[in-house]
Amino acid sequence: MKKLLLLVGIISLLVSNGNAQKSESNTMVFNLVMPPTTVKLNSENISILESILLQTLNQYGISGNGGYSNFVIYPKVEIYEDAISNASMEPQNVIQGEVFLFIKQISDNKIFSSTSIQISGIAYNRNEALRKSITSIDRKNPKIEAFINEAKQKIINYYNQSCLEILADADNKAQLGNFEGAMTILMSIPKEANECYSKTREKAIEYYIKFENKKCAKQIVDAKAYSANKNYGTALEVLSQIDPATNCNAEAKEMIKQLEAKVDVEEKKQWELKLKQYADEVELEKLRINAIKDVTEAYYKSKPATINYSYIVK
Repeated sequence: MKKLLLLVGIISLLVSNGNAQKSESNTMVFNLVMPPTTVKLNSENISILESILLQTLNQYGISGNGGYSNFVIYPKVEIYEDAISNASMEPQNVIQGEVFLFIKQISDNKIFSSTSIQISGIAYNRNEALRKSITSIDRKNPKIEAFINEAKQKIINYYNQSCLEILADADNKAQLGNFEGAMTILMSIPKEANECYSKTREKAIEYYIKFENKKCAKQIVDAKAYSANKNYGTALEVLSQIDPATNCNAEAKEMIKQLEAKVDVEEKKQWELKLKQYADEVELEKLRINAIKDVTEAYYKSKPATINYSYIVK
């Protein structure tokens, strides 16, 4: 067996789509984890590989970053040949290798799918040869499609079969007051796992209202402070963020009545629009789901996971 040069190291999962538009439904997420720069693979080529993988995932309806997921996708680049060829008038660098792709469940350290793609490149300098080898990856390669589809089906089965355990895990966190963690678990369930997904929305909203109850007292205090400083528009904005199902709703409504006469016409129009959304159950649910997505995204970003790799010799 050959000794394979594995590009490995300590990698942090970073989510970077804070400004992405939120969809009403969860989408399947495999957080993409890239290897660190090494002498063999510089930051430019890692960036090229990352871009190819993100585009590939998007092609199959998968998000490569942007939210909590119990699943990661990561590459391992193995170089079999890194040589100089004198077959032409000028010496050329020749790169031959393979990119291994893995989709793994973080909690159980279990690989759900794997595949490998041959790469090759030739150029008058090594970096360009390596770049060409990476860009030789065909995003429409049938092996990649089979790799992703296998993982998707296994993950859908996992969520549907483990739904009761997942819901219990979320409930345990909620009972300990960790509503952000509970919502994050529920929002990680993709819509494709419809048997489990259909059970999560009501529970997520229940945890969200409890979460809002924990913080609405401070929102009331903040609104009073803004009002005392004659910053009536900001006070109204803070109060408009209080969910109508919270314990603070009655006090918030009373304060709003006092403030309505003190804000300008445009601010009043915005508040009236918000009231209409609160009165419409469908719109209210959409507002809550989007708010839950904001909460869970912030919670996940505050707790980046770290994956350790080690050199493997076969």
